[in-house]
Amino acid sequence: PQERLSQIGTILAEIAKQKALDDQYASVIAAADQLLAAKDYNKAKTTYAEALGIKPAETYPKTKITEIDAALAALAKQKELDDAYATAIANGDKLFTEKSYPEAQTEYRKALSLKPAETYPKDKIAEADKMLAEIARLKAIEEQYASIITKADQLFTGQSYPEAKTEYQDALQKESSTSVSSTQ
Repeated sequence: PQERLSQIGTILAEIAKQKALDDQYASVIAAADQLLAAKDYNKAKTTYAEALGIKPAETYPKTKITEIDAALAALAKQKELDDAYATAIANGDKLFTEKSYPEAQTEYRKALSLKPAETYPKDKIAEADKMLAEIARLKAIEEQYASIITKADQLFTGQSYPEAKTEYQDALQKESSTSVSSTQ
């Protein structure tokens, strides 16, 4: 009986030790789960690692650490994407302000390729298209104007005054339509 009592005492002590270990493990896991729910990934990972220190054979903390690593990797990837997008937008805005429209469009297209659902780069590309179209329209008018002036000067030099007068009047008309358009 004395030997059995000693064995029972050892077994009860072992059970108490295991229960204390189980309670400590459960407490650490509960804390880690709360940290994970709050998306405090680094502290949660550390706490799950602590739980593994208590019970190294448990798979639950290992699984959660793997989930946290995946979440941290996804966050890092999203941050990298957000930073690249912000950089492309900032570069595009700077170039747009400098009236470097084709280069600005390139940056906005880069931003759009990173985040296709965003409307800002689409709007800025359209705005740059309008500016480029207006510049092309004004350049065409200026080229017509220059051509008319050249012709009028030749007529004037050739003493064809009535034809030169007509050409100069056409040039004035082109010039006034350019200045009215550019002020709008």
